[in-house]
Amino acid sequence: MNIMEFLKLRMIHICIPTIKKDNNKLAEDIKNTMDDLNYQIVFGDLITCAGKNRNYAMKKSNAKDGDIIILIDDDITGFYKNWCLDLLKPLIENQDNISMVVPRLLNSSGGIGMQLGDGGEAYDESKDIQMCIHTKETQLNISCSACMAFFKNDIYFCEEYRISNYEDSDLCMLFGKQFPNKKIYINNNCKLIHLGESKMKTTETTLFNKQLFAKRWGIPI
Repeated sequence: MNIMEFLKLRMIHICIPTIKKDNNKLAEDIKNTMDDLNYQIVFGDLITCAGKNRNYAMKKSNAKDGDIIILIDDDITGFYKNWCLDLLKPLIENQDNISMVVPRLLNSSGGIGMQLGDGGEAYDESKDIQMCIHTKETQLNISCSACMAFFKNDIYFCEEYRISNYEDSDLCMLFGKQFPNKKIYINNNCKLIHLGESKMKTTETTLFNKQLFAKRWGIPI
């Protein structure tokens, strides 16, 4: 069964947390590049912390086991024809080894951007996928939540984190705990632009979240 045949039997739920009043262009950009895939776009529009908003969007989607969740922040752009197929290919083909895939993030100028999970090995264009590593010292298999894809499961974001920051690392740690034999990978064959708007977070909320992560996981990052 090829990927298109596989996806015809699945629903893709594109869940977008946002506090913006108008996301029509983002929705249209996605719709215009999805072709014949079975999908829905769900916006989470709670004016609260990112974790709660992402959870709200995922639960609002009513995704079933076997469906695919793609979380996309409202500052992701650069969607192109077949981006979704490119992104999901390694996840579908390597279900025993991969728990989550994220795209290779580009900056606003279209160059290779910085992203959480790229600390162990720099971008290598000769590789289709690269395992997410926080740093060579911590070796944590974590990624940012700008865009992430995975099969629907019972894992949700911890809602104790304030505004944003560290809640995505926490989610990845939960994935590692539930799927110890699987890893999170950056997919170099799917490149999307991340504008990095970092809405509302402050030095105080970042410090609180840093301390909360260290308390929950026994390691400061």
